[in-house]
Order: sequence, then C-alpha cells, then structure tokens
Amino acid sequence: SGVSSSGSGNVTIDLGNKSEISATTTGTSSLVRAIDLGTNSTFKINEGTINATRVSNPNNVSGQTYGINANGKADIQLGDKTTINATSDSGSTKGIYLSNLGTGTTVTANELQINVSGVVVDGIYGTGNINLGNGGKIDVKGNGTVRGIELDPGSSLKANGLEIVVVATGERYGMGLRIEKATVDLGVGTSINVSNGYGIYAISTGSTIVANGLTVSATKGYGLK
Repeated sequence: SGVSSSGSGNVTIDLGNKSEISATTTGTSSLVRAIDLGTNSTFKINEGTINATRVSNPNNVSGQTYGINANGKADIQLGDKTTINATSDSGSTKGIYLSNLGTGTTVTANELQINVSGVVVDGIYGTGNINLGNGGKIDVKGNGTVRGIELDPGSSLKANGLEIVVVATGERYGMGLRIEKATVDLGVGTSINVSNGYGIYAISTGSTIVANGLTVSATKGYGLK
C-alpha cells in the first residue's frame, strides 16, 4: 500500500494540497492499494493524485488493484479536482472500494476524476453515502464486467453534472450505474455513456433515482433497466 491505516483504524490522514500517492507492483503480488483505510479512519486530500498500478504474472489472473480501499467505516474527503488512476492487467480493478462492513462511510468530492482500466473494473463500488459535488468524470474501460458506479443496499449518491463513460471491450457487459436498494440524485446535466451494456441498471425494488436534464446513451443494451 502507498498509505495505510488498515492495521489500526481510528486514524486521520491529511495529505493537504496537491499530494501524489502511487503504489505499483509487478510479478505475482496479488494486492495493490494506494490508500488502504482501517475502520473509523478519516482521509483528506485536495487536488491530489492517487495511482494504483499492477502488472501481474501472465498466469496470475486474480488479485485486487484499488486506488482507495476502505475496510470499514471511513470518512473520505477528496476535496476539489482530485484524480484517481487504477490500472491492472488481471483480477479486480477499482478506483474506490467501500467495504460493506463500513456502514456510515462517507465520500465527498468536487470535480473528481476517476480513470480505471483492467479486466473486471469499477470506478466506485460498495456501500456508503457519496456526494460528488459538481462536475467530475468517471472513465472506465475493461474486457470483463465494467461498471462506472455500483451501489449496494443502503447507499446513496449525489452528483451534479457528472460524466460517466464506460467501455466494455470483451464478451461481458458494461453498466454506467448499477444500484440495489439505493438512493440516487444525479442533479442537473449528468451524462452516462456506455458501449455494450446498460446505462442505469436497478436491481430488484426499493431504489430511487432523481435527475434533471439526464443524458443516457447505451449501445447493444438498455438505457434504463
């Protein structure tokens, strides 16, 4: 890990303005986590850059590459114009992962940029209350299942003018926004563009989606399912 509080929790990490954190591995190592947060941790950064990169052994198809990993309840404050990059050639690659052990986890940001590429890919995944403020872009590409944002039950998302771009190049499918029993407010002017999949995929009942001026474009799939 680049920066970690997972061993203890109850830690505040404040990286101020324009810090850059990078975690890289090659070979058979299965885990890369640029920021690894324990339970009840607080993480702060403004106009920062977070990089997680993994190049695996060709025979190693598993593993995790996460820009930010929250193992339990966390307060993640990404300030303005922070960028998260996560890249891997195998396994699961996520910009932000929020464990379902983290009831009460919060993420706040403004003009956040998330770039993720790999096989099984998520821009943001997990359980939490997420406020992405104004603007920002989530750009994800993979040759397995590819999702811009996936929210588990009890989660919420607020955003305004957010752009989500999903490119699924393999036999699996892409999803701009996948939710289950979650509350979503996409504000004004949000756009979701998906190649080979679904713009918004709501599982079962109990979810709420509110938006104005929303644009959804999905090829070889559904705009809203």
